[in-house]
This record gives sequence, structure tokens and C-alpha cells, in this order.
Amino acid sequence: MNDFTPDSVKDAGFFSADQHVVSINRSDRWLVCYRLQDLGIACNCLPDGSFRAQIDSPVDAIQLWSVMQQLTGSRTAHLNWLARCWRSS
Repeated sequence: MNDFTPDSVKDAGFFSADQHVVSINRSDRWLVCYRLQDLGIACNCLPDGSFRAQIDSPVDAIQLWSVMQQLTGSRTAHLNWLARCWRSS
């Protein structure tokens, strides 16, 4: 499982022009890429197995985080998140 939290996005410097690496399983990278492209975020999977996404704004970073949570979060974590959403609405 990836250690991918909102703080790791901020701490990794996604809001700067520097490049940063986020570990994504090879089997999941295409799912991440297609979903981010659906969200209008430029990304691609390279032949060497790496994945690159262009994160230009805090919204892009949050969308990347959200997509990663969907793939790496446990069923319990997803159910707890959904319950919190229902309680707050």
C-alpha cells in the first residue's frame, strides 16, 4: 500500500515546478492515468514503467490524492469516509 496522504502531496512539493516521485503499482498506473485524463490532468505511462502527471494546482494535487485513495484505501476506510460524508450533509 502507498503512504499517500494530503500532507505527503504538499510535503512532496507538488505545488512547485520540481519533479517528484509517487510510487504506483504497475498494475494500477494505467487506471490512475485514465482517471486523471478523465479529470483533465495531463499524464502518461512511460515504457520504463514510470508514471508522470502534470500537477499544476492544489486542485490537481487533491484529485491525484483522491484517485490514489480510491485504489489504495481499504474497504473499511472507504465506508468510514462515506459515513462521515452522510453525517455532514
